Amino acid sequence: MKRGRLPLTALRSFEVAGRLESFTLAAQELFISQAAVSRQIRELEASLGEALFERRHRGVHLTASGNKLLAILTLSFDRIDECLEEIRGRSTDAAVTISAEPSFAACWLVPRLPEFRERHPEIEVTIDSDPRLAEFRRGRNRHPPRRGRHRLAEDRERESRRCQDDSGRSACLAQDGAGD
Repeated sequence: MKRGRLPLTALRSFEVAGRLESFTLAAQELFISQAAVSRQIRELEASLGEALFERRHRGVHLTASGNKLLAILTLSFDRIDECLEEIRGRSTDAAVTISAEPSFAACWLVPRLPEFRERHPEIEVTIDSDPRLAEFRRGRNRHPPRRGRHRLAEDRERESRRCQDDSGRSACLAQDGAGD
């Protein structure tokens, strides 16, 4: 079966914009301009003959068709990413990404990495030091240390709990506030 021409760049821009519900944040994540994201999504909508976003004065919201496409794209991109990691020889089960504020990463987390790697050489650790709260999709081993209460895009609250290491220094690990 021959596939039609898939607009992969536009689909990628749509997936990020839909997940974040913002063309501006999508542009930042993709390292392109907001106008480029808007143009790619407009062209995708034109090729489909269907609006994927409701454009409002201060933001965009997915339509029913947009929600349907986003669910499939997010799952598909996650599966492609997992497959690529397996091909590269990295097990996605033995990998963890920690999203932390830059000061916490530099002062508390990074100094402890050598000991962790010595104890657990089979686990690949990636640190994302960004002051913004990370949005993680389900099925991934990712842990965002943060302080206080945080609002997520899917209207769940994330609440921090205080942890202490052997020396009494404290850290905060995020937990879902939805019934955990």
